Amino acid sequence: DRIDWESPRSIVQFLDQYVIGQDYAKRTVAVAFSTYVTRKKVGDEELPKENIILIGPSGVGKTYMVSLLAKHVSLPMVQTNLTGKSTEGYKGENLSGVFGQLRAQTSGEAPYGVVFFDEIDKLTHDQWGSGSGFGLGLQDEIIGWLEEAVVSYAPESRNSSGMNSKLNTRNILFVVAGAFQGVGGESSLAG
Repeated sequence: DRIDWESPRSIVQFLDQYVIGQDYAKRTVAVAFSTYVTRKKVGDEELPKENIILIGPSGVGKTYMVSLLAKHVSLPMVQTNLTGKSTEGYKGENLSGVFGQLRAQTSGEAPYGVVFFDEIDKLTHDQWGSGSGFGLGLQDEIIGWLEEAVVSYAPESRNSSGMNSKLNTRNILFVVAGAFQGVGGESSLAG
């Protein structure tokens, strides 16, 4: 089960042992992880960070592939379902809380780790206007975090000053996933 992280082919061979089919997804995830692990290993933040979007129905292995690789390379990984999350400034569970979960496993101003946002398709609005009322705001928040942003989040237990904590996202590998199913099982991305 040894992986050569500089070789996407080696990563795909590892995933082949656990995930049946999904060849395109495995190749895509393998290339992104290869680049990301190399970036972390050599400490060169100028190497590109290829965030990932995975599209497919529940149960095909989207989360499983990413969690297998993160665990195998000892990267902290946190995941959250976007359904029911709110944007900053609104009541409810703010999406930025996921960074508190990551911080509990990491240190440093700009830690390395994987943040997995599931059900991103629930943030879109279809022609009938259904979808999360906070969808567009959450989309904007996520887009702002993808390359580099300093995010304030409320830690599990606030520090002695009562202030929010901060984290820079420049070294975080973001993965978003969703089914994107439209009417009658047709992809909502078909246009």
